[in-house]
Amino acid sequence: MSSKEHRQRFFIQTLIGLLLNATGIGIIYYACFTRNEGDWKFWALITAIFSSIGLLLIINGVVHKVKSDFIRKQKGRFENKSEEGIA
Repeated sequence: MSSKEHRQRFFIQTLIGLLLNATGIGIIYYACFTRNEGDWKFWALITAIFSSIGLLLIINGVVHKVKSDFIRKQKGRFENKSEEGIA
């Protein structure tokens, strides 16, 4: 994968992860302010799923960002070495 593809994945996965985390927090607020005594296990499960997937996507996006930076840095070093060899 190229550096550009990793940057695109970083942006998309981080954005989706943040949206899922915000949805999980919104579900917590909804469950707290609607007094359904028997449904708390259901809402806890939904919140855990949304928050966990959101955090996973954010972490995966950060990994793609780091890969993108490493690829870009490696290309710079390779170009630097080839220019020094010519001179």
